Amino acid sequence: MAAAVGSCLPLSAVFCIGLGAWVAVSGIFAELPLLVDTQPEGWALASRLTLAVQAGNLFAFSIAGALHLGWLQESARHLGACIGCALLVAALACTALIWFYDHTTRVGGDEPQSITLLALTCIASICDGSTTITFAPYLAHLALLPVGRQAAEGDEAGALSVLTQTGQRVTQALYVGSGFSGLLPSMVSWIQMPRHDQRNFGPPYFFLSLALQMVLSMLGLGYVSFLLKGRQHPPTPQAINHPEAANARLVHGDSEADLMIEEREPLLDAKTPALRPATFMAHWPEWSLFVGASILLNAALPAVLSYAAGRYGGNSYHTAQTLLLTLNPVASFVPRLHGMVSRRFHGLALAVSAALTAYVVAIAVPTAAAGPEALLHVAVAASCFLSQWIQTSLLSELLWYQQMCTQAYPRLLFWAGVMVQAGAAVGALLFYVLVNHTSIFAS
Repeated sequence: MAAAVGSCLPLSAVFCIGLGAWVAVSGIFAELPLLVDTQPEGWALASRLTLAVQAGNLFAFSIAGALHLGWLQESARHLGACIGCALLVAALACTALIWFYDHTTRVGGDEPQSITLLALTCIASICDGSTTITFAPYLAHLALLPVGRQAAEGDEAGALSVLTQTGQRVTQALYVGSGFSGLLPSMVSWIQMPRHDQRNFGPPYFFLSLALQMVLSMLGLGYVSFLLKGRQHPPTPQAINHPEAANARLVHGDSEADLMIEEREPLLDAKTPALRPATFMAHWPEWSLFVGASILLNAALPAVLSYAAGRYGGNSYHTAQTLLLTLNPVASFVPRLHGMVSRRFHGLALAVSAALTAYVVAIAVPTAAAGPEALLHVAVAASCFLSQWIQTSLLSELLWYQQMCTQAYPRLLFWAGVMVQAGAAVGALLFYVLVNHTSIFAS
């Protein structure tokens, strides 16, 4: 089983699951350079889509609450069902966008608004929000598959070694797939519009490609579920946090396994209220990094990029938006080349990201205009800065994700996902107000 999990086919299935990770944020936003020209909101559409995505994340917060309160178990069956439902709903939303993306509705007699587009984006983002909370804990069950075989042979040390190696491979496949969830739509966008004034096909075909991408993700989930269904010893939530206890349960019986769990209580376990707050607060630097990086990556930049680059022409906006999504896989591959890094590095990366994002926001303000030639140079410089920004931000996030997963603490991965979604929600609401209810970015 160890060889099976670490072989090409299961890891390819994990990669395919990752392809459905950010279909709304990466996929629909890749079409924004075209949508801002066709929809009545214009450049303000980006901030409204950002808020719609965060509204869809309410589903993710409901899952987080159910897991934390014990209403939803961290079993492979329950998590797999949540992921499957989210992928199916997102696939249906992308399919509906093929026909209804350009429908507008008058609300209260005002100007027509893209209510249908915003609603379907909100529905599709149900999958996006749940990925950071459910994908990693679910695939932790896949990493535990080889443990039973090693433990049955009496090799507990070998079981832990196999768990670490398999966990690293599964984690890498997942986050590389997540990176490609942005690469594939951006490449389709490049093919669709090599230049902003040159369109080879319309939005319906683009949304069709997103729906097919979601179907591929569901096929990967089906294969992983098949592997997990054939397991003889399904792990408990305690076993996920403590694989050595799972080994003891298989080799020595329940009594010794329970003793090992008592001697070393699981991190962030709801049954240990005295330990959980202290353990949670011990990682406050990482939580702060997650919230800060999420505000910058998932809210600030998507909301103002149309103003920062769109003022200098459609080609500038199209190039900047597509580069932003194309560089995601670069950051996803970086954890394969580097080991765990220090908190100081994460803080430095976040500081650089914040500075570059502040520069982009400043460009978006009309008073920053200094003349056509200067604006052209600024647009080129902004694209370069955006490239560096996305790499440093995602590098900071993904490296710490990998660190926690290789330490076999999926509960920390769960809290990391909660922090990412919380930061994105706060940032989206803030920039929605700034863009739509103030004159800061008005032309």
